[in-house]
Amino acid sequence: MKFADYVKLSSNERTLIFRKWVEYTEAPKRNKQVLCKTWYRWLREDFNDKRSQNMVKKKEIKETKETKIEIARKAITKKYGEGVISYLGDHEDLEIDAISTGCLELDAALGVGGFARGRLYEVYGPNSSGKSTLALSVCMQALKRDMNVAYVDAEHSLDPKLVRNMGTAVGVNPDSIDLVQAFTGDENLEIAEILMKSGEVDVLVVDSVSALLPKGMAEGEISDNYIGLLARLMSKACLKLTPTANRTNTLLIFINQIRHNIGKWGDDRTPTGGEALSFYATGRIKVEGGESKKSRIIDSKGVVVGHTSEFQVVKNKLAAPWRTAGIELIYGVGYNFSGEIINLGVDFGIIDQKGKWYYYKEEKYDGRDNLTAAFIDDQDMYAELGSKVKSVLGLGDE
Repeated sequence: MKFADYVKLSSNERTLIFRKWVEYTEAPKRNKQVLCKTWYRWLREDFNDKRSQNMVKKKEIKETKETKIEIARKAITKKYGEGVISYLGDHEDLEIDAISTGCLELDAALGVGGFARGRLYEVYGPNSSGKSTLALSVCMQALKRDMNVAYVDAEHSLDPKLVRNMGTAVGVNPDSIDLVQAFTGDENLEIAEILMKSGEVDVLVVDSVSALLPKGMAEGEISDNYIGLLARLMSKACLKLTPTANRTNTLLIFINQIRHNIGKWGDDRTPTGGEALSFYATGRIKVEGGESKKSRIIDSKGVVVGHTSEFQVVKNKLAAPWRTAGIELIYGVGYNFSGEIINLGVDFGIIDQKGKWYYYKEEKYDGRDNLTAAFIDDQDMYAELGSKVKSVLGLGDE
């Protein structure tokens, strides 16, 4: 029997033949031992050879599978475009690009330094609490970074003077903002989608959800029943605009009003437009202030000139929720950035306060107004204080 035929037999058949061969051979005992060793070596080589063949087959199968999945990936990319499918590992070190809100404490509360680009945010609260001011502040910070901004004014109530004053406060010209004021909500949202798909809009604000007039309501009578029209409109809008924002890396902000939910136990105030927006939003910020006398800012003449806007991060997919922040809002001007630096500086021990006196390094200032005036005269000191406050908040140094 040839060895090639021998290795094709089963293990039991091999053992039986080998034993008979050794038993009936007339070779001396020493030669039998040599033959046994030789056959053992052949069997071991045969085993190793088969194991190698199995490993090669497994490798070929694996390579074939990898080839097929690569073909599938290429087909998906060709049909649906770049970025539709990618490796999870490609996103491990991807930094989230966030646009500051202008309020340092809120930037820290959001966990990523502001509102993340390519995401959807909802800003809601009672009337005159500072919702639009927060959205406009984000727009001003975007303009500081030479970004393109679009503002959908569905309420038709945007104050150009306020926008320019806020731009002056941060050193930008807001005249380049694209202002959209269509009649129906369907038209406003379609225009928003077109602007986003251009890939050139970095920030888009919709002000507000409650003012988005559904087409069916616009074409009907005031006395007709329109239950659920706005909720259906917002559900469709979120379905289309959320992936568009992600692909174009556009920050999408929806401002929303609140209504009283009659018969609800506890806090009966709820945002309008159904539940879709709250589900799709990466973050939801509740804005309050101005309603209580405690939050109002009164000047030396006893006139109310502003209030403290209080923020609560109700939902946050990028960091822990339920964090709070606050900043002074001056009517007709915008946020009091220097006042925030002073408040946080005192809280963090960077600025010493004794009574009405403020101490920083070797200088002392009689009252808050004098320290604010010193910021105007000494921009280096203001920048230095801002850097120290940001460092404590974990926002780094800009």
